[in-house]
Amino acid sequence: MLRVDPDRALCALLAAWLAVAAAMAFVATSNFRVVEPADLRDSEEVFAAHEDPVERRMAIRYIASELNRFYFQRYDRIQALLAGACFLALVASRRRSRTRALLFGLVVAIVAANAFHYTPRLVEIGREIDFLPRDGEPAEPVREFWRLHHQSVGLELGKMALLASLLFSCLRRAPASETP
Repeated sequence: MLRVDPDRALCALLAAWLAVAAAMAFVATSNFRVVEPADLRDSEEVFAAHEDPVERRMAIRYIASELNRFYFQRYDRIQALLAGACFLALVASRRRSRTRALLFGLVVAIVAANAFHYTPRLVEIGREIDFLPRDGEPAEPVREFWRLHHQSVGLELGKMALLASLLFSCLRRAPASETP
């Protein structure tokens, strides 16, 4: 019978979670880097109905926004699965500690805040502001969107730091008293 070492499983899960978080950050920021019609192959034919360059750019930004909304909603679900698996490994670990439990609790709180508050609210407001003009003083929904976005990014960076701390604590060599 295959026996899984919970400490190694926890390390692997935390590393995978950090990799998924880094990949998500890359995808989310990359989507908006390609919204310039001039940078897209065959954009003249694809967006012929949008002769105005501003309209054309807004159409592409809309697509990038919808992709990000889709990715973040799935990302929240993936993180919930990873959190559940990490919890089981953490409970089964021979190297449990209050510090690890506290750090993990903070990670779970951040994931919950994003899944139940930030992501749904950002999706909702994002759809309200998709086609608002971007020149001049931003409308209140635009300001609220960016306020929530900055808070969410700050929490995400904090979560990644906590995950890295947990991973580091898993990778540290066990003290001699813990060695079997």
